[in-house]
Amino acid sequence: MVQKIGFVHTGIAIANMFKPMIAERLPGVATFHIVDDSLIQDLLLHEGFTPSILKRLCQQVALAEEAGAEIIMVTCSSIAPGVDVARKMVSVPVMKVDEPMAAKAVALSDAIGVMATAKTTMVPSVNLIEAKAAEAQKKVTIRKVLRPEAFDCFLRGDMETHDRIVTAAAAELQGQVGVVVLAQASMGHLAEAIQTLTGVTVLRSPPLAMDALVEKVRR
Repeated sequence: MVQKIGFVHTGIAIANMFKPMIAERLPGVATFHIVDDSLIQDLLLHEGFTPSILKRLCQQVALAEEAGAEIIMVTCSSIAPGVDVARKMVSVPVMKVDEPMAAKAVALSDAIGVMATAKTTMVPSVNLIEAKAAEAQKKVTIRKVLRPEAFDCFLRGDMETHDRIVTAAAAELQGQVGVVVLAQASMGHLAEAIQTLTGVTVLRSPPLAMDALVEKVRR
């Protein structure tokens, strides 16, 4: 059985979101967290990956392996595309936080709504869903809802305005999709409200990623 798991985060808030789930679902397994918020800051500044960002992500993953992690999870959807490169640098499995969510969305419906507030998250999230659809040999239609002004509110700590913008934006998906994907963990607390508004299943990456991680640990 796996004895040690490493998590690579781009913000302390995401680390704190995972810790209670880890304590509840993986008792007895040692875990540690590497937090580097410069990754997401630079990604937003440059509006995409640069060689420096990719190099630093790979270094963080390599450090997690050196620290004894037998499985590593990268918990930021925006930097998830870099995981494909980081996987080649280590000899242990490296998981993308949003991969299980993308696979489940494709399994549930061929009409998928993707909600994001960060510009850097939308493209990799859509690309991942399309990749999972191709693997499943399934044709899907993706409707995108992006609200960068909500992300500005999130960065300022104005969650009341953030929540109001995101919830209002979800109305665009009513009657248009069979499932909604929340591309960022920062929107996860709105899942129930969005599900009530749209009338369809709303998927969040953290709990689905934990399901996949628990299964991998047991296996």
